[in-house]
Amino acid sequence: MGEESDTLKAIKKSGILDNTYLEELIGEMNQGWVEPSKQQEFVDEFKKSSLYLPVIMSDEMFDEIKSGEPGEISSFSKEVGYDINYLAYDGDKRAVPLFTSKEMMERAGLESSAIVLPMEHLRDMLEQSDRYSMVVVNPYTPLDVQMPITSFFNLFRERSDEETEALNQLLALLKIHSIEVEEDMTAVFRLDQDIMKQQAIDGIFVANIPFKASSNPDFEKELKYTNRILIPKGTKILYLRGMVPENVFDTIIAPFTEFELVEEPDEFTRVWKCGAQPFYDDDG
Repeated sequence: MGEESDTLKAIKKSGILDNTYLEELIGEMNQGWVEPSKQQEFVDEFKKSSLYLPVIMSDEMFDEIKSGEPGEISSFSKEVGYDINYLAYDGDKRAVPLFTSKEMMERAGLESSAIVLPMEHLRDMLEQSDRYSMVVVNPYTPLDVQMPITSFFNLFRERSDEETEALNQLLALLKIHSIEVEEDMTAVFRLDQDIMKQQAIDGIFVANIPFKASSNPDFEKELKYTNRILIPKGTKILYLRGMVPENVFDTIIAPFTEFELVEEPDEFTRVWKCGAQPFYDDDG
């Protein structure tokens, strides 16, 4: 697993895994929209945290654990076999469960062996596999966080100062200049992969960054998968048609908007309907 992180060294020294602040941040986020600065605090805290990962242990791992001191948090001297005790959802999809504390694990009612793993090590491990499509923190508890595997990986991709500034400017534009559409409209979002459906949970897709689409039905028509976005009357969007070139997205939808899968006309076409928009909940 490579060299131990400073976080794991501190945990082993104290014998205590303390994710209290991370739990506080999750609680705030689960109450509704929070400012980008608070979201960044969660990302920073999560990335440097070590969490409990439920596993099914091999005989070799049992032997190493039995050789340790009572209550000791173990790291392993060699590659020992274990399987993630994953959660199944949406048929054959697999989610990686993580817990901030033993109490959260007990609260979820999950009886399993577990190892303490730094998130940077989990990232390295999951990047070597295509078996998992979701990471879930504290499943089956009020302090749960669900993220598609691509979003988990993206947390560790450092944005440049220019990218951060551009994102903050776009969020400000969404707050100030979004309009409520006066009649139902449709936009399209196309990709070479079926990412929206793959990342949806119980038929709901949520993007954690501004969602870009086009009101031009033929936009990027050469791409494989077509996602038609139904935007009901009263939905808020940042509409840029006439202000941007035809080959640029002209419809921006706020982050954390819920997109419900309502129809699949064929193998390559998905129809989604915009729903709740917590980004605007504190607009007054």
